[in-house]
Amino acid sequence: MQYAAALLTDPAFRPDAVPLYERSMMQLFAGLRASPQSVLRAEGVPFIFSGDQRRVGFPADLEAALAPDRGTVVKRLTPLLAHEFLEVSLVGDIRVLEAQTLLANTLGALPERAAEPELAGPILPRFAANGAKAAFTYDGHDAGSRVSLYWPVRDGVERPKALALHLMTSVLDILAREDVREAGGLSYSPQASWQLDSSLGYRGLIALSADSDSARSHEVVEALSALLERVAQTAPSDDLLERARQPVMEQLGRWRDSNQGWLFGMLEGLSHAPERLKRYRTVEADYRAVTAKQVQDAAIWLLKTGAPIEIVVSPISIEDDATKEAKAPDSP
Repeated sequence: MQYAAALLTDPAFRPDAVPLYERSMMQLFAGLRASPQSVLRAEGVPFIFSGDQRRVGFPADLEAALAPDRGTVVKRLTPLLAHEFLEVSLVGDIRVLEAQTLLANTLGALPERAAEPELAGPILPRFAANGAKAAFTYDGHDAGSRVSLYWPVRDGVERPKALALHLMTSVLDILAREDVREAGGLSYSPQASWQLDSSLGYRGLIALSADSDSARSHEVVEALSALLERVAQTAPSDDLLERARQPVMEQLGRWRDSNQGWLFGMLEGLSHAPERLKRYRTVEADYRAVTAKQVQDAAIWLLKTGAPIEIVVSPISIEDDATKEAKAPDSP
């Protein structure tokens, strides 16, 4: 805690950090064109969020990333370190009185700081239109394509529907492995994901994605789309629903047993979000209460929101080595 207080009051801003930062940025941007996953991150994510570069985590180009000079960075960070809102969480076998004394003698002895974060409010996502499509390419050897479908949940939903959507996503994840990978042989790694933020009223994305042979991307799009339609037409069996519920419950257990779970589930709930603490206590029972009919209704509702945002990332050239060899001139 003494070291943390020293960093806030007398930061070093060592000049040798600048070339290290620049080197890391150059390495980052050098790899952004090298694979479907990196292109999806750098170009696909801004497309999904209507150009909001904050969702990516780095500037749009290398020139912008290297633009701030050391003086500008120091001028910007110094007042933030000295006066901005500060929240401290201590995890471990520490007595309350001991923690209070420790904080009072270190961070608590610093000049008064802001009582709340400057940007305390949530940032609502701005999604591309339903049915929007984008095709991107990556450089280098053909390593296949990346197909991703995103259904935005724009206006938020009540918690029971959000949990049903989560279990529906877990059902889709199982069906993707069984239908798209095992039966169809279209992709080795199809998957579904649930990305709804409770702090934003459960706004976010439901996604289906798969890596595939670059010549079969269209087949993969159709196969992934059919999965949601299948769940909407027929409620999952009891066996399938329990298989889908199991990984969700296991993930909850790991979360509750982790420091991160205690910090963001318990401690933050006690200090900032009491409704989160209530959810934390009932979450396992809430998930167990979701029925197959609710999962089917969630799929029907999601289909009615509109066509998914579709992104396909393919190699810049889909010629395979055999084709290139056939086109090469005969050896002398």
